[in-house]
Amino acid sequence: MLIRKLFRRAFLVSNHVITPLWESVFLQDRPCEKAYPPIFLLGPPRSGSTVIMQVLTDAFKLGYLSNRHCAWFGAPVLAEKLFHPLTEKSVSDYTSKHGRTEGLDAPSECGAWWYRFFRRDPAYVTLGDVSDRKMMAFRRSLMSFSQSVGLPLIFKNLYATLRIEPIAHHVPNALFVVIERDWVDNAQSILKGRNDALGRYDQWWSVPPPDVDALSKLPPVQQVVGQIQSIHELVVRDIVRLGLEDRTFRIRYEDFCEDVQGTLAAFEAFMKHHGVELEHRFDVPSQFSIPRSIKIPESMYEELKIEVTKRKRRADAGGENSA
Repeated sequence: MLIRKLFRRAFLVSNHVITPLWESVFLQDRPCEKAYPPIFLLGPPRSGSTVIMQVLTDAFKLGYLSNRHCAWFGAPVLAEKLFHPLTEKSVSDYTSKHGRTEGLDAPSECGAWWYRFFRRDPAYVTLGDVSDRKMMAFRRSLMSFSQSVGLPLIFKNLYATLRIEPIAHHVPNALFVVIERDWVDNAQSILKGRNDALGRYDQWWSVPPPDVDALSKLPPVQQVVGQIQSIHELVVRDIVRLGLEDRTFRIRYEDFCEDVQGTLAAFEAFMKHHGVELEHRFDVPSQFSIPRSIKIPESMYEELKIEVTKRKRRADAGGENSA
């Protein structure tokens, strides 16, 4: 037991110090015959991003950070060279728990890898909030991993939603996939996730937008609806402000569930437009059922529907006034 604990601690230190150094010294930026554009999923938590990620990486030959790679977050390219988890990828079971998947070859959010380059708090960062040194390391890690797998990379960590500007600046060929879901279903899922993970509805959970301090003072229902609204407004604002419309693909969760093949065909065309011919990997389901049951107290669910309607009307009125 003691030896195992010491090994884990040594491995953790290695991930924080030794393997990143190896990555920086031995994997310098160098020309690549195929500089594939990396793809970043954006959107609120509990918007369907995990199953969408599972389907995309099953349907197409895309590189991604697996749970095996994440164990080697200091240099995921090492895990790829040693274990080849993407070569031996199996078909997903399309299950997850709060965004976490089972299986060494399953997609991972891998926060530990992201925190090598971006601060934890406050989570929202602009170009002025990141260091050139860390962004150079970010690019190097991306490039080395992409070259190792020989495939376009796709990342599912929704905190990327709060990092659009530095990603777009330091990875100028980056592409973005924005995921949207019915606000009532999305908000209910966040509330359920809070209760499942934290045992309460009133404690903040996942992806804090820039106005998180103000939102945190509101009642739980207003918090989560405000969270969804703020994240969507942030995505729209940053994509327009940075001129990223042509580099952005949108998926509505409900449309995806009803017509998986239609979404995949549109995504394949989007990638082809950006010079990437995607190879097919596995057959995937043609549909997914959309959960419709009430999973929180009924009174809270009714309050939720009212809050969503109120906020959408207010947003629509604001849009009309500014037009």
